[in-house]
Amino acid sequence: MQTIVSVHTPKVAGTSFLCQLKDIYGENQVLQDYSDDPANPLSVICIDPNSYDVSPIKSISPFKIVHGHFHPRKYAHLVNAYRLTFLRHPVDNIMSIYNFWSARELNFWSHPVFNYFKKANLSLSRLAMLAQLRYLYSRTYFGGFDMANFDFIGDYACYEQELMRLGESLGVRFDRDVRHNVTAHQMGQAGSGCSHRALSDDEFAELARILKDDIDFYEAYKGR
Repeated sequence: MQTIVSVHTPKVAGTSFLCQLKDIYGENQVLQDYSDDPANPLSVICIDPNSYDVSPIKSISPFKIVHGHFHPRKYAHLVNAYRLTFLRHPVDNIMSIYNFWSARELNFWSHPVFNYFKKANLSLSRLAMLAQLRYLYSRTYFGGFDMANFDFIGDYACYEQELMRLGESLGVRFDRDVRHNVTAHQMGQAGSGCSHRALSDDEFAELARILKDDIDFYEAYKGR
């Protein structure tokens, strides 16, 4: 079995996808890596990005799959690995993050950006201006990494079809009906099912202006 590196960007049904990886390949084959979130200013990629090259990870044995919130540079030295990720329209993504975080208590999570958001009571547009989220794709998660090294970049806007495309590429069958909308399930209408169609034209235009770099990134790489 080929080694798989799965970069879980926020709010793209990554929890559901993790469950499918476990069901298909076996739970003992999947390494979960959520300890080095690039959106966390205290992560290795933010503090000492060169450490990935100074002390390269060349094996994830005994696992065959690693999935989680991490910069792809972390596992760039794995040879012949199949690299995949999913992207979502940045305006929809920031709305989902905003709704999810707004519904949580301050002590829900120790993430510095979340804590700042709660304490400062930021609006949606102010949240979008924070560097870690404003450039979530173009810098935070994929900055300095050649996206040509990915074998699959899915578009969350057509998630079920993209799962089928991924399955064909990997030679497995994903369940297209298993997408656990974690936010919507836990928070009612607020969450990962939200769409920028709910915004006024002016609201969308403002967020699109703020998130221009990430929107350009999304349009360039989605569905590859």
